[in-house]
Order: sequence, then C-alpha cells, then structure tokens
Amino acid sequence: MKKMIYSVAVAMMFLLPTLALSQGYINWPATEDTIIVPANSVLNVFIGQDTAGTGPQGAAGVTAWRNRTRVYVLLAGQKYAWAAVCSLNAASRSLYIRGENGKDYTVPSTVSSVHMPVLRSITSTLTTAWFVLNAADQVFAMKNVCWTAYDEFLNPAHLQNATGTFVTCGVNARASVYFDNCILTAGLTILNYSGRNTSSTTTEGKTVRFQNCIIGDNGSLQRSNLGAGRMIDLRAVGVDTLDMTNNTLFNVIDRVIRLLGAQKPIFSVKFNHNTVQNCISYHGLISLGWIDSLGNGPFEIKNNLFMDPYALGMDTDQARQQEFTDNPDLDINGLPACSWFIAKKNSTTHVTPWVVSNNYYNISDSGKAIRDYETGVGLHHVVYPSTAPERIITSDMARQIDANGGSSANAFKKISLKFVNATQFPSKMCRWYFSPLGRGYVPTTLAIDSCKGAGEGKIKYATAPMPNFILLPQFNQPSNQYNQFPYDMRRVTVDSIMEWMDFSYDANWNLAAGATDGKIVGDPRWKFVDLGLTTTAVNSSSQIPGRFALEQNYPNPFNPTTQINYEIPASSFVTLRIVNILGQTVQTLVSEKQEAGSHPVTFDASRLASGVYFYQLTAGNFNATRKMVLMK
Repeated sequence: MKKMIYSVAVAMMFLLPTLALSQGYINWPATEDTIIVPANSVLNVFIGQDTAGTGPQGAAGVTAWRNRTRVYVLLAGQKYAWAAVCSLNAASRSLYIRGENGKDYTVPSTVSSVHMPVLRSITSTLTTAWFVLNAADQVFAMKNVCWTAYDEFLNPAHLQNATGTFVTCGVNARASVYFDNCILTAGLTILNYSGRNTSSTTTEGKTVRFQNCIIGDNGSLQRSNLGAGRMIDLRAVGVDTLDMTNNTLFNVIDRVIRLLGAQKPIFSVKFNHNTVQNCISYHGLISLGWIDSLGNGPFEIKNNLFMDPYALGMDTDQARQQEFTDNPDLDINGLPACSWFIAKKNSTTHVTPWVVSNNYYNISDSGKAIRDYETGVGLHHVVYPSTAPERIITSDMARQIDANGGSSANAFKKISLKFVNATQFPSKMCRWYFSPLGRGYVPTTLAIDSCKGAGEGKIKYATAPMPNFILLPQFNQPSNQYNQFPYDMRRVTVDSIMEWMDFSYDANWNLAAGATDGKIVGDPRWKFVDLGLTTTAVNSSSQIPGRFALEQNYPNPFNPTTQINYEIPASSFVTLRIVNILGQTVQTLVSEKQEAGSHPVTFDASRLASGVYFYQLTAGNFNATRKMVLMK
C-alpha cells in the first residue's frame, strides 16, 4: 500500500495554532494548538507527558491543555498503542484527537488510499475504560481514527482481555462526546454514561453524536456476558441531544443504545441514515427511555436500512426480558415483550411530532433458520417461528406516531436485500445460545458447526470466558488467528474493514434515491448496485403475489396490538376495517389505492373493550372477513 510522504515543513504546520478546518458535527476549538504524535507511540503516555509539561513542547503543552485548544494529530497509515486509563478530572478540560487531515476516509479504500491511523490496546490485563470524563463541561472528540479494544495485529488472543469501555462519563460529568468518520471495534461498550444524578428533571449528558462511523464486533463472551456489547449505554442518565447519523453498525451482541428505567429524558433523538447488520440483540436493539419530556426536541428514526437487526428473535428468556420493562406489551407468557425499538412519551403536552418513517429491513435466510432452530427443549420456536410478525415498535410508540400524522404500520417496510461485502451472520453464536447446557465443544471432532448441547442454557451471568469461548490450541494458528474461538461471531480486523468491507447493496425496491432527502437509504457512503435482485418497488414483498389473500392476525388473542397481513396481486383500491359483533365499523385501518404486494398493518385496540371483533378486507372484487379476540 502506498504511503503519503510529508516534508518537515508540512509537518511543522501542524505544530502551529491554526483555524479549525471544519466544525461539522464536532465542536473543534476555534483556534487549535495541534501536535503530531509520532508513529508507534503509546498515546496515553504521550498525552500524559504533554499535559504535565514534560512532552515535546514543554510548558506549552500544559497551556494548550488548560486553554482547551490542544488537538492530537495521528499520522495516516500508522499504528498507535494504548496501555492505561486516561482520566480527565479537571473541569472544562477537553480531549481532541484527529487522524491526519489530508483525506477523509472513503469506503471502501483502494490500493492507492492511505489508511486511517489505528489505535489499539496493548495491555494484557483487564482494563475497564480508556478515557474517563469526571468533571463538568468536558468534551471528547475524535475524527478519522480507527480504534480496536485489543491488539488484533500482534496478539489476537487478547480479545479475552479487551477494554471494557472506550469513553466513560462519571458521576460529575456533564460531557459532550463526538465521533466523526471513525472505525470503532471490539469494545464491550463504546460510550458509557455512569452518572447517577438523583434529579428527575436534568440530564448529565449534553451532546452525543456519531457521524460517518463504522462500529462493530461489539461484545465478547471471552471477556464478559451476553448483556455486554453495547454501543451507547446511558443507564438512567439521559442526554440533551443524541444523534446517530450516516453510520454503519454490525455484529453487536447487545444493544445499539441502552436507556432503561429512565428517570431523566433524552430531549432530542435522531437515528437517521444508518445501515445496521447482524445485531444479536440479546437485550434488544434500541432502548430510548423517556423522549422529549419538555416537548421541544425532535424524535426521528428515518431512512435506515436493517439486515438481521434482531438475530435472536423474540425469545422468551426471562433474564433477557429483564431489560424490556419499559415495554407495556406482554408476550404469550405474560412477560415484557421483545421489541426492536422501545421509547416512552413522557410529556402530556408534547408538541413535536415523532417522525418514524422510511425505514427498510430484511431477515436473511440464515436469520430465518435461527428463528426456526430446533433444540428439542423450550417453547421458543413453537411460539415465535420465522413466520411470526416482527415486533419492531411498541404499542405506545405506534400510538404516538399515528397521533402525529404518521403511519406506524408503514414505518418499517420489509424488502429483499443483498450486500456486496458485509459480515457473516453469527449463526454459531446464536445456535450456541439456544442450545441447552451439555457436553460442550468436543475438540477431537472439530464439529464446530454443530452447537447442539454446547450452549450455556441462556445463562447471562456465567463467569467469563464462558465455556466454548476460551482459546483452543487447535485454533492458535496463523491461518485461523482471527477465528480462534469456535462459537464466536466472525470478527473483522480494521484493515479488512478499510480494504474489503462494502455495504453497497441491491434490493427489490429501488432505494438509490429513496430517502426523504433524496439520498440512498441507509449509510449514504455506500452505493446502490445491481446484484441480481428485481428493483421494481413492489411494497414489502420479494415478489408480486399471485392472488388476493387475507391472513389470520397475529397474535390472536391479543392485547392491545396485533398485526394483520394481506396480499393483493394488482394495484387496487383497498379498504380494511374493524367491525364489532353487531356489524358496526369501529375503526377503518386502510382506505386508499395500493400497489401490488404484501401489506402488513398494525391494529391498536387499546381504546376498545375486550371481546370478539372481525376485520374485513375489500380490494377490487375481493372480499374477506376473519375473526379475532381482544383479551385485556
């Protein structure tokens, strides 16, 4: 790979105060005191010396640090190390780290591109966090940098000791955290707000923004349990602004965002233009707690693309469901139901519309196989097979979306989808989870594709590394050094991400300009390509149905929501209405002309009394009626 060569004169330019080149999503200092960090440096040591006045610039380092103007510049194509916790304990101190400003990362890289600098942990002991913010009004910002929580280059076995959290905000921190154009991999948590303010009206976080990032391989059963592997963990803290825009997210064991049992709100939420693939979602996908408690912040989930975002499906594991208590809906066992998105409207005077629209998803054949996986025990696959409707949003969310003029039934559309070069579905880990505790891995057979009897029995709190997630001698070979743990997900090195990964895609809907802003749906850095799928928009189906059909609602009986699916083979004016046992219409769900395809509709009966109801479909000359039971 070619390397860019910089003269001494150009390098010296970074040592002088300069005007910030671009604000973008990061509030860089208006005037920067930049310093180049030499290649192969241990960054935490370099920062410690600089801020103590013993670094290359002597006392000037202390001054820049106190003035909040210091920016650490990492050289393109070079590798850096990290070995200890870096704590920011002084009020108003901020930490800015930027990859060499010559070229923003464009995916996928070409052989003439210069890689972003790579920052990796070299410690062989367990580290809880890299950066800790402990005081008020601090800023952490990083751009154009790759970070990996273990030394994937020299010692992949250190995955067993991977750093727990990249950035932690402590009890007294009211911090803003920005990531722009970064690659972040292998952390148990990328960002953790662990503050515990007792006030129910204030938040500890100011702004959390992830823009143009690739984040994946989160969580490690070599290091922790199934509940680890989050991207953002807000606990009960909350923030003013939470913004995730133009990101690609893959291989997440737990959640993308966690805010459970919130005592404080998120005032502004944007989850837009993200591509999400292979989220195992042990405790769900995105839990947002209270939203817009003062009614003055936007709530948006739009233009996102999902592939297998809920790989474990709607499993009834009680340990898993402890984290779904914000969901008012119950499953067949009377426990909080699993749902991709969970959010609660906290203000009775909320005036800002919830915009949840223009999102697309697909469950791959591998994903369907996991939902149908037979273990011989339990009810999981009897109750929630791959044919069951996905629980994407809660009934509370559906009511709020519809009340604001949106359409909860059409907020997420199912499509056929194929990526150019994405990651492998984590079938082995999912099968291991569903398998009962048994003999485990048998090293003499090398039968790692068969997990039956190898699982942990869904035990979340087993001591790490969990059985079957320990290093095995036969895998400690260069030819297989990145897949040494037989039931782990297929991890990807940061070099592979820059050189090989390509989430450009084809779909049976033409989504090249399908976003609300005219861009491609999902992360806009990728392209819409021809991979052999039909690109005619046929509305929620991989092919046009050959007949009219009205399916039985699911679940049935239900409380308070259920899904109704129907198919129309040609463009037709469609009416779908709910009637009581007297034949009176109590609600009209659809009354419009629709294109051919399969159409899902969510019916919310929270305002109706328990009893027997009927749903009637009229489309062209086709009429059909089915019975359903509302049981409160």
